[in-house]
Amino acid sequence: MATAEDLHLLQSAGAAFARLVQEPAPPPAPAAARELPPMPPAAPPRAAARPRPPFEVYDQVYDDDLVPGPRRRERVVEPTAAERWIAARMKATPGDWIARAGMALLLFGVAFLCKYSIDQGWVTPALRVAAGAAVGAALIVLGVRTHRNARAFSGLFLGGGIGAWYTATFAAYALYHLVPFPVAFALMAATTAAAFGLALWSGIETLAVVAALGGIGTPFVLSTGHASVPGFVAYLMCILGWTSGTYLARRWRVSFAVATGGTWMALMAPLEALPAGGAAAGARTALTVGFVAVLLAGWSVFLLPRAWPARFQPSPREEAAHAWWARAMSVTAERVRTAEGYLAVAASFFVVWMSVGALWELSARAGGYLGLGVVAVTALAYAALRTRLPALARAHAFAGAAAGAASLALVSRNVPEAVMALVVYGALLHAGVRRERLGRPTRLLAHVVMALAATAAAQALVTPGDLASRLALLSVAGCAYAVAAKRVSGVGRPLRDVYRLGGHAFVALLLWALSAPLPHTGAWLAVSLAAFAAALCWLERQPRSAPVPGRPVDGAAALALHVVALVTVLGFCGPFGSGAFAWLNPRAGAELALIGSLAAGAVLAPAGRRRWGLAGAGYALWLWTAADQFDGLTGAAAFTTGVWAATGLILLLAALRRREQGAVRVAIGTLALVCAKLFLVDLASLDPIWRILVFLGVGAAFLGVSYAVRTAWLPAPPPEPDPPAGVSLAGH
Repeated sequence: MATAEDLHLLQSAGAAFARLVQEPAPPPAPAAARELPPMPPAAPPRAAARPRPPFEVYDQVYDDDLVPGPRRRERVVEPTAAERWIAARMKATPGDWIARAGMALLLFGVAFLCKYSIDQGWVTPALRVAAGAAVGAALIVLGVRTHRNARAFSGLFLGGGIGAWYTATFAAYALYHLVPFPVAFALMAATTAAAFGLALWSGIETLAVVAALGGIGTPFVLSTGHASVPGFVAYLMCILGWTSGTYLARRWRVSFAVATGGTWMALMAPLEALPAGGAAAGARTALTVGFVAVLLAGWSVFLLPRAWPARFQPSPREEAAHAWWARAMSVTAERVRTAEGYLAVAASFFVVWMSVGALWELSARAGGYLGLGVVAVTALAYAALRTRLPALARAHAFAGAAAGAASLALVSRNVPEAVMALVVYGALLHAGVRRERLGRPTRLLAHVVMALAATAAAQALVTPGDLASRLALLSVAGCAYAVAAKRVSGVGRPLRDVYRLGGHAFVALLLWALSAPLPHTGAWLAVSLAAFAAALCWLERQPRSAPVPGRPVDGAAALALHVVALVTVLGFCGPFGSGAFAWLNPRAGAELALIGSLAAGAVLAPAGRRRWGLAGAGYALWLWTAADQFDGLTGAAAFTTGVWAATGLILLLAALRRREQGAVRVAIGTLALVCAKLFLVDLASLDPIWRILVFLGVGAAFLGVSYAVRTAWLPAPPPEPDPPAGVSLAGH
């Protein structure tokens, strides 16, 4: 329904049109006399136009000069969540995917049409091949024509045309046998070259990927089973060289990765069917050259852009990929580039190393010597890049260090030799990391090498009597002590303590390996462990200024060794036997050695609970040893009671003299234990004569000691005060 405003506008327009038709236009009136029809109130100013999404649909907007009236408000259709996800993840709009789907449907339709025409006998094989080639040419022409205005369609047309040419050539050779092998190979090679050229011209990386896949697959698609291996390798080198140059020019990562990986897989294919006789050496040599070329390609594409960044500038897509990985891993983009360099260098060398070894069917030792050659090459690269490109130099150092560890394991003749070689190598790596600052990955590799060597050494103890196994244990312990030194290793103090504990553990294992072949293994092991624990207690007391300063971990290791020695004494020494003399048997030696070690630890330990704990453990073990050594003899209970009473009385005398209240309490507790044993055990188990002797002897000893120390129970007299200055005591 028309409003008053609309009627007013129509009347004004009609009156103006009638004046223009009936009479000439009057001269323009002065500005003061010009009258304008009343206009509707002005609309409020619109807000600034917001940026449009990449795919929004707008209604038509009328031009004010052509259609009078107010401007219609724009209606914006917001993209859905699915459309936003596709645009963000797939780097394309729904329109792009519709276009791709349309191209795919078009190609399927053409394929169905061709099949139908073939079934009906409309076209001959030659006409079919020509039609396929013509369709490919038409698609390429469309791709070239639409490149400027519709880049997405251009890429689809160009890729479809290249695919049509590959298909037509394959059909002409393999299906219809219209052309011989040289012509078909030349046509496919020309198609590959055209695809690379179109990729460089259009800047579309997908075409380069298609060209790489098609070029590498050409020899396999057209294979007759009698191809020359050197020619095959030369052709693949052309594909790899072209792709490497494309990467350096455009920094296309995907196409280069596809070409490098595809070339390596293609070179691995002839390994199962190498020619016999003298041709085998030539084929292996050609394949070796191919593998080295793969190494150089993977090596140079990361070396050249970093050596000459002004000439080989990174592409925005590569920078975006680095930024994405940096955000995903919560690191900097520089850290991502460094990790990429490590991966590229190490993977290139190791893949080629393993491939050449499999190609020439090398033995383990020969492969190890080849790995030492890899170490030499990476060492030279590190020396050349050390000052100019430190990050890439450290990547070569890591690759060389890993190759060195694997090579030493391969050239060793047995497990103990491998352990000795690896553990020395790990210690040298720690020293090199501290001196040359080879980076955290190489330091981690040094830790891994030392851990693997230690694990192998522990597994080699199945034959503890073997001299090589003992040398392996000794080398692990010595290298662990070397890494624990501050001047050798660049690791922090906690890790140095771990290595020091590892050295202690492997010395203990070495002692077990030395004791295993001997008779009375448990006794010898307990004696050696007790002596080692006493040495560690002494080492802990060494000041920092000593050549080998002590550490708290030495005391912890000594305590662990005491426990192991005690378990060995209690469980693995066995009884001393009826034919042995008391206190003159291996079990007694082990027990006394452990008691002496505990006593030494108590003397060397600082005052506190640890000292009292060691002393108490040694004292209790002595009482148990006395009972153990007299067990089985006639009057064993009487001898045990006598030794316990003598021990308690001697301790009481010493404690009273030194005024050690804690030792006095222990002595009195021992004497109380003796009294309890007299009435609860000895009274019922001893023969009358032994009962009389033990009661008389212990009673007399108690009386004699109590009379000797009757004044020792008095408190110590208070110290006399010093006389005042200037006062003499001579007259008193």
